[in-house]
Amino acid sequence: AACGGNIDALVPLLILESEGSNVIKAALADLPDAERRKYWPPARFVAAEMAKNLALTSYQGLSRDETGPNSVALTMQMHHADNTTSEARFFVYQEKEKGDWKLIVPRDATLRYVGLWKGALPSAAGAGK
Repeated sequence: AACGGNIDALVPLLILESEGSNVIKAALADLPDAERRKYWPPARFVAAEMAKNLALTSYQGLSRDETGPNSVALTMQMHHADNTTSEARFFVYQEKEKGDWKLIVPRDATLRYVGLWKGALPSAAGAGK
């Protein structure tokens, strides 16, 4: 969903740590209401930044580690549109009621997306190995 730019499909798949959600709320606080609504709720902000900064041509699963009864850590190798590669570790959680998997967005990832949005950090696609 992120690679294809489908923000609306990505939003319900994200779980933000509360600290990360608060960082986004603070970053958007000074925007005019109409502009802030484009990024609301905070998961929509993350989804928009993911879609903008994850220009992938393909990805490959490297490892899968069970971290709890309903959670898994995935290590992925990502191949970016600029011919670079990078690795990332993602944590996913399965909701008991529906059985749907959700991507957990940690505070540090949220800080990075806010930095990218503010122009304080280079894009992830250009930071590959």
